[in-house]
Amino acid sequence: MCLGIPGQVVQISDAAQLRATVDVQGVRREVSVALIGVGEPDGARAGDWVIVHVGFAMEKIDEAQARHTLDELDALGDMYAELEGLDELVSSGGDVLTGEPRPREGREHGDVGGLDGEPVQQGTDGEGRAQQLAERQPVVGEQP
Repeated sequence: MCLGIPGQVVQISDAAQLRATVDVQGVRREVSVALIGVGEPDGARAGDWVIVHVGFAMEKIDEAQARHTLDELDALGDMYAELEGLDELVSSGGDVLTGEPRPREGREHGDVGGLDGEPVQQGTDGEGRAQQLAERQPVVGEQP
């Protein structure tokens, strides 16, 4: 998958070499405008919005489209940050529905919860879980 990011042309830095300075969310970089040109009616000019991909201005876009795309990218970044926070919460034993830490009574680091809330020491080959399953009493109505 390729991702092009909207950027605004700040200046044509070298018309002969088809190079421009583009501002991409506050970061200025030199890009090639060879694919869209300069000085032509449809060529790049200062103030234009372009899609930048791997150092090339791929196409011109209007400001509304650029703003919409930047807003969507910001939303994806926010979602990613929320997912990182969720991942940290889960790995620390937190409740994903309430966002609160879960009580860890009777559990040591490295233990995982077993059947009926009993702590089970997790072995490298899962022997603790296998033994617990083997010793487990069947639930009423459960097939053996």
